Amino acid sequence: MKEKLIIAHRGATDLATENTIEAFSGAMESGADMIELDIRMTRDQKPVVFHDKQIVGRPIHDLEFNEVFELGLGQGIKIPTLEDVLQFTSGKIKLDIELKVRGHEKEIASRALNYFATDQCIFSSFNIDSLNALKKFNHRIQVGLILGKERSKKPISTRLGEIFPFNHQIIDKVDYVIPHWKLLKFGFLKRSQRHDIKVWVWTVNDRTKILKYLRDPRITGIITDKPDLVFSLQQSIGMLHDSF
Repeated sequence: MKEKLIIAHRGATDLATENTIEAFSGAMESGADMIELDIRMTRDQKPVVFHDKQIVGRPIHDLEFNEVFELGLGQGIKIPTLEDVLQFTSGKIKLDIELKVRGHEKEIASRALNYFATDQCIFSSFNIDSLNALKKFNHRIQVGLILGKERSKKPISTRLGEIFPFNHQIIDKVDYVIPHWKLLKFGFLKRSQRHDIKVWVWTVNDRTKILKYLRDPRITGIITDKPDLVFSLQQSIGMLHDSF
């Protein structure tokens, strides 16, 4: 059985606070192949590793990095810069860098490629325009379109577009599609296979679903908060397969 990529969602968040060096260290120790992390920009143009738009009710883009860092410490979180994470992880594990904001694609990619080869990291986003900008900057960059928005001004048409995303405007421009597991219905995986596009699924923490997706050859990566569990189950399946 071909092994899946185990992608630690914001690090090993079962072991430490998400998007921190501690969580990333835990991910590496847990058997993960890759770390997924989120990037936002501060007012003084520092890429920081943080998921939410705001911290203690204040928008990240309105704050300088020192302010973000101090507010994080007040919440018991040591918020790293992208540079901190690149230095810490380079040569140790692959990265899935999710861009949470538009307009800084070239800068973020340039920083990452100072530390990682193009086959050692991918860039992901819900926004196809961000992915197009990355490809224009460097066609060798690998990009993944994330599907499964929590909120939308047009929820019905958005959800239909996510369940049926395989048109040439998308599949010709991305290397991966990254749907939420709830979207894996109505023949999603059959269509992905027909178009020969790689699928990663997020965020899978349930043991039964993990086992199901580990056994499905159409899924090439599993994004999870529990990389240690996925690694353990993958090893168990591998040993069972080898015994036959």
